[in-house]
Amino acid sequence: PAQVFVGDTFTNYAGMALAVVAILGHFPVMLLLLMAPQLVNFLVSIPQLFKLRPCPRHRLPTYDERTGLLRCSYVNDRATIVQEDSMNLTLINLVLRVKPMTEPALAATLLVLQALVCALALFLRFG
Repeated sequence: PAQVFVGDTFTNYAGMALAVVAILGHFPVMLLLLMAPQLVNFLVSIPQLFKLRPCPRHRLPTYDERTGLLRCSYVNDRATIVQEDSMNLTLINLVLRVKPMTEPALAATLLVLQALVCALALFLRFG
């Protein structure tokens, strides 16, 4: 099990809490700006989510026991022969395609990405 990433229960709760605060606070556009990485993840994932490309049950990164690093995962569809370039389409896998890293380093990288996007969104909105 993951040691750094949160599970579905917290993710669901946090998403609902953010939506309620944005609606009651009358700033849904600001929330969309703050959630840009999540929107990019959705846009990148569309081909697999809508079955335009094979979509396995789990699209998580692959753990390389030899090096201890996470690597981007590829579609492993036994019904068809899949080329090497059919990577699972998620933001996490895109980051890992640039550079394989450990789980804490990946979490830190994604948090820095989120912080930079939030800073840019706040600058665009209030700067």
